[in-house]
Amino acid sequence: MCDRVPTRYLLIYILCIACLCGIGFAGLRNHPWSYDDLDHIEKAKSAQENITSIFTPEKTALRLRFVLSFYFYAAYKVFGEDPTGYHILNILFHVLNSLLCARLLLALFSCPKLAALSGFLFAINTTHYEAIYWVAASATLLGTGFAMTTVLFFAKYLTSNRKVHLIFASCAYAATVFSYESLGVIFAIICFMSFQQKTKPRFKDFTDLLPFLGIAALLFLIDNIYYQNLPSNREIYRLGSHIPYNFAFFVGRLFLNWSFAPFGWEAGTPFDIPKAYFDWYVAAGLIILIGLGYAAYRSKTICFASVWILVTILPYTLWDNYSYFPRYWYCPAIGGAVVLAVFLLWISSILPLSSRIKFACFSLLIACLTIFSLRKMEIYEGYYLWHDANFYRSSKHKNDPKTAITYYERVLSEYGLKFSLLTNNLGVAYQRVGNLDKALQMHNETIQIDPGYDKGIANYAYVLSLQNRISESIRAYSSVVKKNPVYVPYIWKSGVALYERGDIDAAIQFFHLIVKTDPKDEQNYFILGVLFQTQGKIEDAISAYKQALSINPEHANARTVLEGLLANPEMRAPELTFQSQ
Repeated sequence: MCDRVPTRYLLIYILCIACLCGIGFAGLRNHPWSYDDLDHIEKAKSAQENITSIFTPEKTALRLRFVLSFYFYAAYKVFGEDPTGYHILNILFHVLNSLLCARLLLALFSCPKLAALSGFLFAINTTHYEAIYWVAASATLLGTGFAMTTVLFFAKYLTSNRKVHLIFASCAYAATVFSYESLGVIFAIICFMSFQQKTKPRFKDFTDLLPFLGIAALLFLIDNIYYQNLPSNREIYRLGSHIPYNFAFFVGRLFLNWSFAPFGWEAGTPFDIPKAYFDWYVAAGLIILIGLGYAAYRSKTICFASVWILVTILPYTLWDNYSYFPRYWYCPAIGGAVVLAVFLLWISSILPLSSRIKFACFSLLIACLTIFSLRKMEIYEGYYLWHDANFYRSSKHKNDPKTAITYYERVLSEYGLKFSLLTNNLGVAYQRVGNLDKALQMHNETIQIDPGYDKGIANYAYVLSLQNRISESIRAYSSVVKKNPVYVPYIWKSGVALYERGDIDAAIQFFHLIVKTDPKDEQNYFILGVLFQTQGKIEDAISAYKQALSINPEHANARTVLEGLLANPEMRAPELTFQSQ
């Protein structure tokens, strides 16, 4: 932008974008590590002693991202294991990408208004929030920045025919694919630009693309030769009918969720769109695609933006599942920003109003979009902190419920968010640290927020059982398993806890409910028989053992104990050992 825009306007624009991003993402400075972040940090830590380890990844998810690995290696030298610096760098990357978006569009279309507005809209877009909020998503930020740099230098090469620009474009392309490999599809944008400019392509035009093809070939060779012995857990891409569906969904969400969400948060971050609404987004996406196709014939700008959107979402449409992580929208949002900017400028040009009123209306619209975006950024920030807290609470991940409680409470106090998934998970965390009163309070709030949330009711019933409020617990469990027997393991946990505490009568009540709900599991009848035998209720014990054998005549323990009990009613009950369900 500096070659066509006065310096003072350029500085004001840069300051405006930086301030908006600084305000919108300010809370990220206090966010913790989450999920894949720690894999990168461990890798960066080990690379401090041996930098060559950057090129020998242990996980397939990191295997080709050499630029990203080097970035974490360098960042670790400065920030160590403090996540604050990494979050700030993500914000700075987003600022730079927003400015680069404006610079690229200015170079392509020589329209300062379009360029400035597109960069601004990209900066305040909330569709791709995860790319900025998640430290591990630095790959997306780096890859997108290098992808835009690739296109910018290639555009310069097309106009100047200077080989140095082609060399820079090739180097940027290499950095793109080794930052975030799926963005290698930017090659399609380069082909589109190359042949759009040539009315009669010659053989020489194809040679311009050889450096990019060479890099793609190198990527293939590294992937299939150097790493061929690594275990792969990547999804196998299958071409099928799901691809057009995914295309339409991506386009629908890209435009509908720009600064506001038309639907709620029932699914929770990062899957912020419930499956029930997917078809609505698909329908909207189909309409938008038809509109883009119509406009692309009449506008070179819309044509470029449409190709950008379709090309950059292509890698993610091949997945035949619902893992549409919000970071996937980061690069496509550049094309979306262009389309929205063109639309807003077109509306402004056709309004039959004076220039002053037009300017006032346009400014008001931009102000409203900005306010909505900043508010949504704050909400997403709160939800993402909840997502981080889940990582610390989970026994499969960090297994640190005390830290999780700290983050859950921050979501409640700092962001003012309260929803059933939050209070339920907070209740489970309190339960795991032994604060049963607080756990019961949270589960009670969960039920008040969502009376139909079965998992919340099951957790509430479990805490009641731990507090020896047996009849209340049984009632709560009965109400939930009547609708959904999948929660039988919760009752099983309560029964086991009571047995281990020595409250056999209470344990019998819970296992009675289990066999009533799930009468086909012989092991539960066997456990019930042992409990009856422990209490001296021999007739009931015999009946339970016989029931177990009627389901599975090969149940050796039930047969052995039953035969011994029939021979000697005074026989001592066997000890029960439990494995978690």
